[in-house]
Amino acid sequence: NALRKNSGKPGRRDVVGLSARSAAVVGWCGMRGTVTLAAALALPTGGEGGAAFPYRDLIIVTAFGVVLGTLVLQGLTLRPLLLRLRLEDDGSVDHEVRHARVETLRAAVSAVKVCPGVDTAELVRYRYEYQLRRAQVELVTHGTDGHGDTASDTTISPASATAHGNHDADHDADAAVVRAATEAQRQRLVALRADGTIGDAAFQRVEEELDWAELDWAQLLRAGHRADGEAG
Repeated sequence: NALRKNSGKPGRRDVVGLSARSAAVVGWCGMRGTVTLAAALALPTGGEGGAAFPYRDLIIVTAFGVVLGTLVLQGLTLRPLLLRLRLEDDGSVDHEVRHARVETLRAAVSAVKVCPGVDTAELVRYRYEYQLRRAQVELVTHGTDGHGDTASDTTISPASATAHGNHDADHDADAAVVRAATEAQRQRLVALRADGTIGDAAFQRVEEELDWAELDWAQLLRAGHRADGEAG
């Protein structure tokens, strides 16, 4: 995350550069492996009357020394260096996750608001608005990260989720509302990653939360549909 540059696009946060300690670790990780030695060995040997590559033997010895020095010296001392520098997570991924939650929940609320004639849309909108308020508080207060954006955070009973009818058409309409909300969330999440607002780590975490939330909604609607059938 610290290596991503700010291109000036709207919505992107300024990214703080590497600290001196982080830069030291990045530099110390510049190890060379088998590719270096293979490249040296691939130099022409001068067989069949051809001329050997100038200083080929010296290049091979030098390459072997570089490989041995970096893999052994730097490899064995990397862990002590990390412990010595006491590097800590800067929390940038957690901040990106909280920011992405706010943005995706806003997209869900907007999507549900334009769903006409479906009573369940009000319940779904209430659910997402509650999530949005909590996510906004966590973003400001740097709240504890967790998988809290699922459909089980507030109580919406299966009966209330489909209380307006006992028909398959009603169930399909309810499912369409949830699909519209989750699709809006996913599209917003993809846009956040595309413009560099969040990185891959934050994207994957929020995407997993959306997957679980979608499953929770599907189970809730199925339970409500069964309750309607039993009541009928």
